[in-house]
Amino acid sequence: MRNRFANTLPFLLPLAASGCALLLWWGGVFQGFETTLEDRLFGARPVDSRIVIVAIDSDSIQKIGQWPWPRAVFADFLSALRTSPPQAVGLDVVFAEPSRAGAADDAALSRALGTLTYPLVMPLEGSYLDLSRTPAYAARTLTPLPSFAAAPQVSLGAVNLIIDADSVVRRFPASIAFSQGTSSAFALETLHRAGISVPQEPSGNTRIVYAATTGTVRRIPFSRAREEPALLKDKIVFVGATASDLHDEQGTPVDRGTKMPGVEIQAEIANMLIRGYTLTPLAPAAVFAWILLLGMVPGLFFARMKRRSLFALAASFGVGLLSSVLIIMLFERGVVVPLIHTNLAWMLSAGTLFTYRYTLARREIKEVKGVFGKYVSK
Repeated sequence: MRNRFANTLPFLLPLAASGCALLLWWGGVFQGFETTLEDRLFGARPVDSRIVIVAIDSDSIQKIGQWPWPRAVFADFLSALRTSPPQAVGLDVVFAEPSRAGAADDAALSRALGTLTYPLVMPLEGSYLDLSRTPAYAARTLTPLPSFAAAPQVSLGAVNLIIDADSVVRRFPASIAFSQGTSSAFALETLHRAGISVPQEPSGNTRIVYAATTGTVRRIPFSRAREEPALLKDKIVFVGATASDLHDEQGTPVDRGTKMPGVEIQAEIANMLIRGYTLTPLAPAAVFAWILLLGMVPGLFFARMKRRSLFALAASFGVGLLSSVLIIMLFERGVVVPLIHTNLAWMLSAGTLFTYRYTLARREIKEVKGVFGKYVSK
């Protein structure tokens, strides 16, 4: 009976280790660590040359004047683009209240919007979001003034981003339902208005695939763009704040220690959608099989190498290393596999088997010493 139990342990222990890893994965334990580790796997990707940011930067503020600028400044800029029209403009500046400069200032922007020859997307922002719904639901919404939103070439897009507990933006809601109707995400709406076909339409809360760190997407200062509108001809333009004093920045997986302007995050989302970049979790059934298989592999090695536990341990490590390389390769191709929980399966399995074998060997040595100690001196 004892020998039978000893023979089955190399399979019972890995099964228990796999079960432990599966329970931790299913319960979401270490999910925060998984996400942080995934952040390290982001690699540089190409940025579509059509995407341009017109930056409301410190230099432009110094040249044009103190922020917020009069609406007439934006009216002049948008009117200047009629001579060299872009494919579409995403204006990431909220005009939810009447201008401090008076009704004439609002009227100037209304006139400019009414005569646009190219599509323009203005932002709306939902508050008190219920992200569990598809589309996400906003109890209240910050929208542009009705006279702006009513212009023929103007549509609205939701600029909401999902900020995780560690203050990092990793996802965005593909659409938001609010009292006036449903709105697509800001970057997605801008691409739709530009007439660009998106390879895979996002749905629900979509993972953002960042191309690179802050500053990779081409920026043109606002002050220069309004003087040289030809720079924006046939471009997909995102206009927004990049000056740090305007505090429109968020943490991202690719910018640890620094932050990315909100308008650049929108440009990154647009680039991701144009190029078809996705990050999709592996199906739960496949993850289950992966973890179970990795946990059972050390049992096979230790069963075949009964007197060579160190070799069995090294072989288990090799399989775990190959699994990690495969997970990194899949991440590059848009498939997310839990790196910590899969590695935990083989580590727990190999560790318990090695400890068992070591303890068993020490006990056998002690028994042999006990037997020979009755007949010979130490």
